[in-house]
Amino acid sequence: MKNSSMPILMMAYDPYCDLWEGFVKCKEKYWGDCEYPFVIATCDDAAVPKGIDRKIATGGKMEWTERLHKALLEIDSPFVLLMLEDLFIDKQVDNKRVTKCLKLMEKHDIGHCRLCKDVKWHADYKGDSRFGEYLRGHAYRISTHPAIWNREYLLKLTEKPMNAWNFEYLVSYESDAYPQSCICVKKPIISFVNTVWRQKWTREGVSLCKREGIPIDFHIRAKHGFRSNFVTDINKLIYHMLGPDFITAMIIKKRKKVRSR
Repeated sequence: MKNSSMPILMMAYDPYCDLWEGFVKCKEKYWGDCEYPFVIATCDDAAVPKGIDRKIATGGKMEWTERLHKALLEIDSPFVLLMLEDLFIDKQVDNKRVTKCLKLMEKHDIGHCRLCKDVKWHADYKGDSRFGEYLRGHAYRISTHPAIWNREYLLKLTEKPMNAWNFEYLVSYESDAYPQSCICVKKPIISFVNTVWRQKWTREGVSLCKREGIPIDFHIRAKHGFRSNFVTDINKLIYHMLGPDFITAMIIKKRKKVRSR
């Protein structure tokens, strides 16, 4: 009997269906004792792999937040663990620690608890020093990385139509208007590999799939070459040197200028 208090909701996009088998395989290997139901939100009535307990077809002609909002309306649980289809779990998940995080969120007024490695938290969470807290007014206060969400809180944050990138950039600041805290575990519970970036396989994704025996059809999706990987490495270096607040402010300023033309 699955624990219905918190389904795992995988936001999927049908043109990325070549990733779904690999995602499920890694989840079943590294989180085999998962007690929570696994729900996938597809665009249309796409076929899904075995291991998924429920499918929600949201429709595809809408923004990412609109699809997520619609999927959340189909779920009556107080919490959801949100994951993306291209983030493959690559290390063992401690089911007991996930449950402890859920109980902490039930006890306190927490909107968002990130379960992965992150160094961007700003202070110790007063409710439990094993967690860090994202303070108001900072970039990436919320994220699309694996996290437990208060469902009602996430419904409020997804009322405006936007893509997943703008959700992280813009709604991180808009979340300041709500009383809920945003926290993260200091010791990661879910480790993952970002397998696809800009529609192509990352070198880390290819390496993981080789290790796990997950077949890749490069006719469906190409992999990034040397030049693309070099640019990515430079961008990561700049990001860590300048910091997320500065980089995000520049991105928002640039996008506002484009929209005003």
